[in-house]
Amino acid sequence: MTRNGASTRPDPELARVLAVPMRRRILDLVERSKRPIDVATLTQALGCNHNAVRQHLARLRDAGLVIEQREEHRTEPGRPRLLYSARTRPDPYARLARLLTQVVKQRESPRKIGRREGRAQAALAEGDAVDSVDAVVVAAARDGFAPRPVEKGRSVDVILDVCPFADVAADDPRTICSLHRGIAEGLVGALGGARVESFTAHDPYEAGCVVRLRRTT
Repeated sequence: MTRNGASTRPDPELARVLAVPMRRRILDLVERSKRPIDVATLTQALGCNHNAVRQHLARLRDAGLVIEQREEHRTEPGRPRLLYSARTRPDPYARLARLLTQVVKQRESPRKIGRREGRAQAALAEGDAVDSVDAVVVAAARDGFAPRPVEKGRSVDVILDVCPFADVAADDPRTICSLHRGIAEGLVGALGGARVESFTAHDPYEAGCVVRLRRTT
Protein backbone atom coordinates (compact mmCIF):
# COMPACT_ATOMS: atom_id res chain seq x y z
CA MET A 1 0.00 0.00 0.00
CA THR A 2 1.21 3.52 -0.76
CA ARG A 3 0.95 5.72 2.28
CA ASN A 4 2.04 9.30 3.00
CA GLY A 5 1.85 11.29 6.19
CA ALA A 6 0.04 10.29 9.36
CA SER A 7 -3.33 11.00 10.93
CA THR A 8 -3.44 12.72 14.29
CA ARG A 9 -7.16 12.27 14.95
CA PRO A 10 -8.18 10.30 18.03
CA ASP A 11 -9.23 6.69 17.53
CA PRO A 12 -12.93 7.25 18.38
CA GLU A 13 -13.21 9.67 15.46
CA LEU A 14 -11.70 7.08 13.15
CA ALA A 15 -14.21 4.54 14.42
CA ARG A 16 -17.04 6.90 13.60
CA VAL A 17 -15.83 7.43 10.05
CA LEU A 18 -15.11 3.74 9.37
CA ALA A 19 -18.29 2.39 10.97
CA VAL A 20 -20.19 2.94 7.69
CA PRO A 21 -19.75 -0.25 5.58
CA MET A 22 -19.70 1.54 2.18
CA ARG A 23 -17.10 4.01 3.44
CA ARG A 24 -14.95 1.14 4.66
CA ARG A 25 -15.22 -0.58 1.26
CA ILE A 26 -14.08 2.62 -0.46
CA LEU A 27 -11.09 2.94 1.86
CA ASP A 28 -10.18 -0.70 1.21
CA LEU A 29 -10.17 -0.08 -2.55
CA VAL A 30 -8.05 3.07 -2.17
CA GLU A 31 -5.57 1.20 0.03
CA ARG A 32 -5.28 -1.72 -2.40
CA SER A 33 -4.69 0.48 -5.44
CA LYS A 34 -1.04 0.67 -6.53
CA ARG A 35 -1.59 4.25 -7.76
CA PRO A 36 -3.93 7.16 -6.89
CA ILE A 37 -7.50 6.28 -7.84
CA ASP A 38 -10.33 8.50 -9.13
CA VAL A 39 -14.07 8.68 -8.36
CA ALA A 40 -15.12 7.10 -11.67
CA THR A 41 -13.00 4.00 -11.04
CA LEU A 42 -14.38 3.62 -7.52
CA THR A 43 -17.96 4.14 -8.73
CA GLN A 44 -17.57 1.42 -11.36
CA ALA A 45 -16.02 -1.01 -8.89
CA LEU A 46 -18.73 -0.44 -6.28
CA GLY A 47 -21.69 -0.11 -8.63
CA CYS A 48 -23.12 2.87 -6.79
CA ASN A 49 -23.87 6.58 -7.33
CA HIS A 50 -20.81 8.76 -7.93
CA ASN A 51 -22.17 11.52 -5.67
CA ALA A 52 -22.33 9.06 -2.78
CA VAL A 53 -18.74 8.01 -3.46
CA ARG A 54 -17.66 11.68 -3.46
CA GLN A 55 -19.37 12.26 -0.11
CA HIS A 56 -17.72 9.23 1.48
CA LEU A 57 -14.33 10.26 0.11
CA ALA A 58 -14.82 13.72 1.62
CA ARG A 59 -15.41 12.13 5.04
CA LEU A 60 -12.33 9.93 4.64
CA ARG A 61 -10.28 12.95 3.55
CA ASP A 62 -11.47 15.07 6.50
CA ALA A 63 -10.61 12.21 8.87
CA GLY A 64 -7.08 12.13 7.50
CA LEU A 65 -7.42 8.62 6.05
CA VAL A 66 -7.00 9.56 2.39
CA ILE A 67 -5.08 12.22 0.47
CA GLU A 68 -6.95 14.18 -2.19
CA GLN A 69 -4.92 15.69 -5.03
CA ARG A 70 -5.69 17.12 -8.46
CA GLU A 71 -4.32 15.29 -11.52
CA GLU A 72 -1.24 17.11 -12.83
CA HIS A 73 -0.96 15.68 -16.34
CA ARG A 74 -4.28 15.02 -18.03
CA THR A 75 -3.88 12.66 -21.01
CA GLU A 76 -7.56 12.77 -22.07
CA PRO A 77 -9.97 15.65 -22.85
CA GLY A 78 -11.68 17.24 -19.86
CA ARG A 79 -10.76 18.86 -16.57
CA PRO A 80 -8.06 17.31 -14.33
CA ARG A 81 -9.52 14.58 -12.09
CA LEU A 82 -9.35 14.42 -8.30
CA LEU A 83 -7.21 11.45 -7.29
CA TYR A 84 -7.13 9.66 -3.93
CA SER A 85 -4.45 7.70 -2.09
CA ALA A 86 -4.30 6.30 1.45
CA ARG A 87 -2.59 7.74 4.51
CA THR A 88 -0.97 5.85 7.38
CA ARG A 89 -3.33 5.07 10.26
CA PRO A 90 -2.38 5.71 13.88
CA ASP A 91 -0.29 3.19 15.79
CA PRO A 92 -2.75 1.07 17.82
CA TYR A 93 -0.15 0.84 20.60
CA ALA A 94 -0.74 4.55 21.28
CA ARG A 95 -4.40 3.84 22.06
CA LEU A 96 -3.48 0.79 24.11
CA ALA A 97 -1.02 2.84 26.17
CA ARG A 98 -3.69 5.47 26.83
CA LEU A 99 -6.20 2.89 28.01
CA LEU A 100 -3.69 1.07 30.22
CA THR A 101 -2.79 4.41 31.79
CA GLN A 102 -6.48 4.83 32.67
CA VAL A 103 -6.52 1.36 34.26
CA VAL A 104 -3.63 2.35 36.53
CA LYS A 105 -4.71 5.92 37.24
CA GLN A 106 -8.40 5.25 37.85
CA ARG A 107 -7.86 1.88 39.55
CA GLU A 108 -10.67 0.32 37.56
CA SER A 109 -10.80 -3.05 35.83
CA PRO A 110 -9.53 -3.28 32.23
CA ARG A 111 -12.95 -4.57 31.16
CA LYS A 112 -14.68 -1.52 32.65
CA ILE A 113 -12.22 0.86 30.98
CA GLY A 114 -12.75 -1.00 27.69
CA ARG A 115 -16.53 -0.68 27.96
CA ARG A 116 -16.18 3.07 28.48
CA GLU A 117 -13.96 3.31 25.41
CA GLY A 118 -16.46 1.30 23.37
CA ARG A 119 -19.33 3.56 24.44
CA ALA A 120 -17.27 6.62 23.52
CA GLN A 121 -16.67 5.23 20.05
CA ALA A 122 -20.38 4.45 19.65
CA ALA A 123 -21.39 7.96 20.75
CA LEU A 124 -19.30 9.48 17.96
CA ALA A 125 -21.13 7.35 15.41
CA GLU A 126 -24.42 9.23 15.91
CA GLY A 127 -25.91 10.33 12.61
CA ASP A 128 -24.40 7.43 10.66
CA ALA A 129 -26.18 4.16 9.90
CA VAL A 130 -24.08 1.84 12.06
CA ASP A 131 -24.58 -1.89 12.53
CA SER A 132 -23.17 -2.95 15.90
CA VAL A 133 -21.55 -6.11 14.50
CA ASP A 134 -19.90 -4.07 11.74
CA ALA A 135 -18.71 -1.61 14.39
CA VAL A 136 -16.89 -4.39 16.27
CA VAL A 137 -15.27 -5.58 13.04
CA VAL A 138 -14.19 -2.02 12.20
CA ALA A 139 -12.68 -1.46 15.65
CA ALA A 140 -10.77 -4.74 15.49
CA ALA A 141 -9.54 -4.07 11.95
CA ARG A 142 -8.37 -0.60 12.87
CA ASP A 143 -6.18 -2.02 15.61
CA GLY A 144 -4.70 -4.74 13.40
CA PHE A 145 -6.56 -7.87 14.57
CA ALA A 146 -7.48 -8.90 11.00
CA PRO A 147 -11.06 -9.80 12.05
CA ARG A 148 -12.98 -12.44 10.10
CA PRO A 149 -16.74 -12.47 10.77
CA VAL A 150 -18.45 -15.86 10.43
CA GLU A 151 -22.26 -15.79 10.39
CA LYS A 152 -24.05 -18.61 12.23
CA GLY A 153 -27.72 -17.73 12.07
CA ARG A 154 -28.27 -14.92 14.57
CA SER A 155 -24.82 -15.48 16.02
CA VAL A 156 -21.65 -14.00 14.53
CA ASP A 157 -18.19 -15.24 15.45
CA VAL A 158 -15.63 -12.50 14.89
CA ILE A 159 -12.38 -14.48 14.61
CA LEU A 160 -9.25 -12.42 15.29
CA ASP A 161 -6.66 -13.94 12.97
CA VAL A 162 -3.84 -11.68 14.22
CA CYS A 163 -2.93 -10.41 17.68
CA PRO A 164 -1.12 -7.08 17.16
CA PHE A 165 -0.35 -6.95 20.88
CA ALA A 166 1.04 -10.47 21.15
CA ASP A 167 4.12 -9.56 23.21
CA VAL A 168 2.22 -7.66 25.91
CA ALA A 169 -0.73 -10.07 25.78
CA ALA A 170 1.64 -12.99 26.43
CA ASP A 171 2.91 -11.21 29.56
CA ASP A 172 -0.54 -10.26 30.87
CA PRO A 173 -3.35 -11.87 28.84
CA ARG A 174 -6.00 -11.16 31.46
CA THR A 175 -5.51 -7.39 31.22
CA ILE A 176 -5.15 -7.11 27.44
CA CYS A 177 -7.94 -9.54 26.56
CA SER A 178 -10.33 -8.10 29.17
CA LEU A 179 -9.72 -4.61 27.82
CA HIS A 180 -10.62 -5.59 24.26
CA ARG A 181 -13.60 -7.65 25.35
CA GLY A 182 -14.83 -4.54 27.16
CA ILE A 183 -14.47 -2.43 24.03
CA ALA A 184 -16.66 -4.86 22.10
CA GLU A 185 -19.23 -4.91 24.91
CA GLY A 186 -19.29 -1.13 25.13
CA LEU A 187 -19.78 -0.76 21.39
CA VAL A 188 -22.64 -3.21 20.96
CA GLY A 189 -24.24 -2.18 24.26
CA ALA A 190 -24.43 1.45 23.17
CA LEU A 191 -25.37 0.84 19.54
CA GLY A 192 -27.90 -1.90 20.29
CA GLY A 193 -29.03 -4.72 18.06
CA ALA A 194 -26.58 -7.28 19.46
CA ARG A 195 -24.80 -8.49 22.57
CA VAL A 196 -21.44 -10.09 23.32
CA GLU A 197 -22.10 -13.71 24.29
CA SER A 198 -18.50 -14.76 24.90
CA PHE A 199 -14.86 -13.94 24.32
CA THR A 200 -12.60 -16.95 23.81
CA ALA A 201 -8.89 -16.16 24.15
CA HIS A 202 -6.06 -18.24 22.72
CA ASP A 203 -2.27 -18.11 22.73
CA PRO A 204 -1.60 -14.57 21.41
CA TYR A 205 1.23 -15.78 19.19
CA GLU A 206 -1.11 -18.25 17.49
CA ALA A 207 -4.07 -15.82 17.55
CA GLY A 208 -7.56 -17.01 16.59
CA CYS A 209 -9.37 -15.46 19.57
CA VAL A 210 -13.14 -15.39 19.04
CA VAL A 211 -15.64 -12.67 19.95
CA ARG A 212 -19.08 -14.29 19.75
CA LEU A 213 -21.90 -11.82 19.11
CA ARG A 214 -25.61 -12.49 18.94
CA ARG A 215 -27.99 -10.25 17.03
CA THR A 216 -31.02 -9.26 19.10
CA THR A 217 -32.97 -7.44 16.37
